[in-house]
Amino acid sequence: MTTVFIAHPIGAPTAYGVATNVESVLAIINQIYETEQDVHPIAPYIAAVMALDENNPIHRNWGLSCNEDLLWQLCSSGIVSEVRLYGDRVTEGMQVEVAVARKCGVNVIGMTAETQLWLAATKYKYV
Repeated sequence: MTTVFIAHPIGAPTAYGVATNVESVLAIINQIYETEQDVHPIAPYIAAVMALDENNPIHRNWGLSCNEDLLWQLCSSGIVSEVRLYGDRVTEGMQVEVAVARKCGVNVIGMTAETQLWLAATKYKYV
């Protein structure tokens, strides 16, 4: 089984926007479970998003830091073999996820036109 990390914009100006982004991530995970039997999708940051206040800078920074550390552990240990980028943009948090994956030699794949364009433009950045 292949374990893939799902990167997706989460932050938004409103709680409704954050909830909508979380729902999008869950829909992506559901779609992968239904269509790719040999893939285990993970998005461990969802727990932090649900528990912490996105509008509190201390909470947000702590959540981002924990996500980066966890992704580093998952990629460097070989548990995660692929990072997939979703959404209509690549956020600052997603850029950190790409940097971690590339430092570990983990494949990064843009799953939307926007993320594919961003990856093409930053091919040698974040190494």
